Amino acid sequence: FLHYLKMTLGCNVLGMDVNKEVAQKSMRTLGIKILVSNIETSSDLKDNAFDIVLMFHLLEHVESPLEVLKKTNRCLRNGGTVVIEVPDGKTEPYTPDHYHFFSKDSLKRSLESLFSDVKIFEGDYRDAAGIVRSSLRASGSKKPA
Repeated sequence: FLHYLKMTLGCNVLGMDVNKEVAQKSMRTLGIKILVSNIETSSDLKDNAFDIVLMFHLLEHVESPLEVLKKTNRCLRNGGTVVIEVPDGKTEPYTPDHYHFFSKDSLKRSLESLFSDVKIFEGDYRDAAGIVRSSLRASGSKKPA
C-alpha cells in the first residue's frame, strides 16, 4: 500500500514493522523506508511530522492502544488524519496475539478523546486463511493546538 501511495500519488512514505526480515525485503524490493521498531517503544517518530498515519490491524496487538493513539496524535501535523482498521470485537474469534477487542463504541470513544471529526465505518476483510471477517474502520483529525 505504501508503494502504491509513493508511486501513484507521489507521497513521501515511511513504514514501521517489528519484523526485520519483512522490513528489509520491502525496502529492497519496493524502495520504501521502513523503521524496524515497535511503535509502543520507538523514539524514532518525530512530533508534527506526518499529514496522515495509517494503522491497519495494529491496535488489537499492542499493550496500550490509548498510548499508541497519543503517540500518533503527537506525530500528526495540525489538521492531520489518522486512519485505522481493527477487527470487529463482536465477531472476531479468540486469538492469543490480540490483546484488545474493539466495539464500534469503544473505538469511537478512544479516538474522540484525542481526535476530532471521528468517523467509524463497518466493513470486512479476509484473514490469513481467506475467511471473511468483520472489521471497524475509523478516521479522525488532529485537534488544533
